[in-house]
Amino acid sequence: MTCSSKQVLKPQLEEGITEVVWADKKKHFSCLSNTFTSIVELLKQEKVVHYLCS
Repeated sequence: MTCSSKQVLKPQLEEGITEVVWADKKKHFSCLSNTFTSIVELLKQEKVVHYLCS
């Protein structure tokens, strides 16, 4: 995934999101362990988790 803008990522504090980062394959495992279940399910559905684990 890429982003062409230089937009600063802002966490949605009212949702309990305290940090927003771009994660590569090496960092994704630590991110998934602290991610809402619904987001993990979305990543599985879109086969992102499979890609990251390969």
